[in-house]
Amino acid sequence: MSENSKEMQAKAGLKIRKAEQAAASRAQAMAEYEAEAEARRVKMAKLKALRLAKEAEEQAAAEAAPPKKKPVRKTAASKAAEKAAASKIAAVKTAVRKAAAAKTAAAPKAAAKKAAAPKATAKKAATPKAGAKKAAAPKTAAKKAAAPKAVAKKAAAPKAVAKKTVAKKAAAPSAAKKPPAARTAKK
Repeated sequence: MSENSKEMQAKAGLKIRKAEQAAASRAQAMAEYEAEAEARRVKMAKLKALRLAKEAEEQAAAEAAPPKKKPVRKTAASKAAEKAAASKIAAVKTAVRKAAAAKTAAAPKAAAKKAAAPKATAKKAATPKAGAKKAAAPKTAAKKAAAPKAVAKKAAAPKAVAKKTVAKKAAAPSAAKKPPAARTAKK
């Protein structure tokens, strides 16, 4: 019996040591887990504080800055009117350039003719047709110079025309019911 009791004591001691080792490893694992959880909580608190500080800074900057304006959407009619005005302005510019080029090109030629042919002027003055043509030339130059101003007025006109047509439509609701022939007759 003594051998059995010694074996039993050895087995019991082994069981106790294994249980103690398991308890120690569990305690160590739990300590590591709690340490990691605490480190995670500290890191999350730090990141949250940084995020809140950044949001507060952005909000303060947004309140200090003027609000952004929303872009205005253009309607098809306003786009068409803008396009027409731009094309008219371009036409005016080209007309002005052409008139200026013609004026600068005509000035040296006229001066050269006057200096080179003083005898020819006496002959032209004697013929009535030649004098009439000379008198007509300055008028056409004056008309050409005045033409860009008239075109510029027409370029500004689309807005006024659009307002007038809106006013006409509002004043005459029966015009929409009439057939197209009757509408064109009024215009």
